[in-house]
Amino acid sequence: RIFVKKGGHKMDIKHMSMLSKSLSSYTLPDEFFQQRVGYSHAEIEAFQDEMLPQSFSTAYELSPFFRAKFSEAGLTPASIRGLHDLTRIPFTTSEEIRSSPSRAFHSDNMMAVQCEEISLVHTSSGTTGAPKIFAYTGLDIARWASNTATVFWINGFRKNDTVLSVMPFGE
Repeated sequence: RIFVKKGGHKMDIKHMSMLSKSLSSYTLPDEFFQQRVGYSHAEIEAFQDEMLPQSFSTAYELSPFFRAKFSEAGLTPASIRGLHDLTRIPFTTSEEIRSSPSRAFHSDNMMAVQCEEISLVHTSSGTTGAPKIFAYTGLDIARWASNTATVFWINGFRKNDTVLSVMPFGE
């Protein structure tokens, strides 16, 4: 559902160029990383304990796929109250993620946001079966970037260092 409209090519390139120029110049301050690595195990666990029920509820309420999967497991948003309930949540398998015309659920049914909120769509190559389709919001991308940057920061890299990152793009 994310396509370049006919006749909009030049405008799209202009906007993408503007976006890429603004993103490449943004760096997170060292204080951001110092705060992130300064959390204790108990603080991280308390945050996760608070956020898991919210994440579960969002997936249940907004994604037909996850609502059906969780309902089949006998779960409702009220069922998940914290990390102690994590083992009750069923895993999502690669087979469920792979696109297939014969599947009962289309990838749109897995999303917990509207298509208009999607900023990036990535598909796997499909070398081990049908391709997997992954949709990301702008916030997903920002979190992904900040988490990756934090890993580099923890390992001693700083703003003036040059890094060739060859990490796989996928799950």
